[in-house]
Amino acid sequence: MTTSASSDAGPVTIVAIGAGNRTNKYLEYAVRHPERLKLVGVVELNPLRRKAVAENSVSKRRNASKITTFSFKTPFRRMPC
Repeated sequence: MTTSASSDAGPVTIVAIGAGNRTNKYLEYAVRHPERLKLVGVVELNPLRRKAVAENSVSKRRNASKITTFSFKTPFRRMPC
């Protein structure tokens, strides 16, 4: 049995935990497929990496809104869905 996501559902919205290589790959995918994936935030302890992902996200995506960044000290889990 094969299941597929409905095209009417819109993109999957994610907050990446960590600003490493995997997050960069998600960002590349989000740039190529904005209809499938939307990166809205990143949680990263290192402020330089956190800032780099946020800046790269906005500069690479058309009509991109700024992504929200969190340090591990920030209560990101209280973020409204």
